Amino acid sequence: MKIPTDDQKRLDLYQETSRICLASRQRRMEQYAFNRRYYLYGTNDGGISPWNKVYSHLDTVTAFLYASDSTRFSVALGTLAPKSDYAKTSVFGKRINEAWKASNADMIHQQAILWALIYDSMFVKHIRRKG
Repeated sequence: MKIPTDDQKRLDLYQETSRICLASRQRRMEQYAFNRRYYLYGTNDGGISPWNKVYSHLDTVTAFLYASDSTRFSVALGTLAPKSDYAKTSVFGKRINEAWKASNADMIHQQAILWALIYDSMFVKHIRRKG
């Protein structure tokens, strides 16, 4: 989507988008609450079902979509990279994998995928700290 540069056209676009989103807001909120109750309790009435298969099913589907413990990054250099940089790629790949695990990003992404299955979408916001 291309956002208009003209101020009035951009304002019209934003107002139209807001109007469309707000028209279905209540229905979506009800659907999300319904999905959340079935995931957490196995029923829609808030009681806890001893046969809640939704929870275990979504856990399995999440594991098929993303395996946090087996995520690995590798480094591939372009054709214009200096020859001396090729020796550094394995060390650089190890550092990226260590940083990924140490930051807990693997678990955050796994939780985001799980809740995306429940809510139909999920956003992960990266907040950079310490440079």
